[in-house]
Amino acid sequence: ENKLTVVQEGALPPLAKLLESPEEEVQLQVSVVVRNLAVNSSNKVKIVQANLLNPLLKLLRSPNVRVQEQACATIQNLSVNDENKLKIIEEGGIRALVSLLAVRDLAVQEHGCGALRNLSAVEEARNVMVF
Repeated sequence: ENKLTVVQEGALPPLAKLLESPEEEVQLQVSVVVRNLAVNSSNKVKIVQANLLNPLLKLLRSPNVRVQEQACATIQNLSVNDENKLKIIEEGGIRALVSLLAVRDLAVQEHGCGALRNLSAVEEARNVMVF
């Protein structure tokens, strides 16, 4: 499967750097790549281990709604994994996702709710979601 091969060939470190590009179009395209890679269950853990979570969480605050959408969808994909759920919570992901619920874009709201749904399955998240 190509998604595994891309990760095995060492794409995650350069993708992590590109997520922090000042260019919104680069941020958008890299977010789509990581979103697609995060569909694979073994890649979900590797993506977080390669330190892509924090840059993705930062992109949730992008002024570009398409960047927000792709970063949010990627986090939704990553949040299916139990280990990742805890990392997302520890990195402040719940507050960032909740803030997106006010964005006037259906896709952003949908992916935000999907990620929150996944995170709400763990006790640690339930304690943080009510603030």
